[in-house]
Amino acid sequence: MGIRKPHAALQQLGLTRREAEVLHWVTEGKTNPEVGAILHVRPCTVGKLLERIFQKLGVHTRTAAAVRATRMCAAAVLAISLAIMAAEMVAVSLIVYWVGGVSDGAI
Repeated sequence: MGIRKPHAALQQLGLTRREAEVLHWVTEGKTNPEVGAILHVRPCTVGKLLERIFQKLGVHTRTAAAVRATRMCAAAVLAISLAIMAAEMVAVSLIVYWVGGVSDGAI
C-alpha cells in the first residue's frame, strides 16, 4: 500500500493506534467478532472503539467510517507516490545535466 502499516495513515485522523487498527479491519469488511478475534479483544470492546471512532470522524455508521478511512489512505498513498515521482524527476535532471556536462568537456 505504500505505507509501513495499514493503520498509520488512519492515525492522522486523530485516532489512537488501537482505534486505527479496528477501523482498518472494518474497511476490510470484518465484523465486530472477527475484529475482536484478530486483535484479541471482546466484540463489545470493538463496539465501544467504533463508537469513539464514529464520534472522532463525525460519522454515524461503519460504512461512513470505512469510506472516510479509505479516502484518507488513498490520499496518503497519492502523496507518497507524488513525492517519489518528484524525487525521480530531480535525479533524472541531475543525471542529464551531469552527462551533458561530461560530453561538453565541462566536467
